Amino acid sequence: MTSKGSIRAIDYQTGQIRWNHEINNGGGAGVLTTDSGVTFTGDGSGNASRCATSDGSTLWHAAIGGVSNSPITVESTDASTSSSAPAASCTPGKLPS
Repeated sequence: MTSKGSIRAIDYQTGQIRWNHEINNGGGAGVLTTDSGVTFTGDGSGNASRCATSDGSTLWHAAIGGVSNSPITVESTDASTSSSAPAASCTPGKLPS
């Protein structure tokens, strides 16, 4: 038996569901939403997914064997970055100095 789960984008002002993205075999992975309009997550089948934050559509997915932890988010205001927007990083085991 396969279970289904979903990620829902909810408008914080109205409480209305803006979109719903189904994931296979439930979930257990955290969700990372970036300033660039991309959301990352995983499912219970070991797939990592990248979705459009605007509508929840799948942009990419791959079987990586296991996705079970919440991502690390780092905000950077380093002047050496090419954008003035905060940068999000998800590099396991390494934090910026």
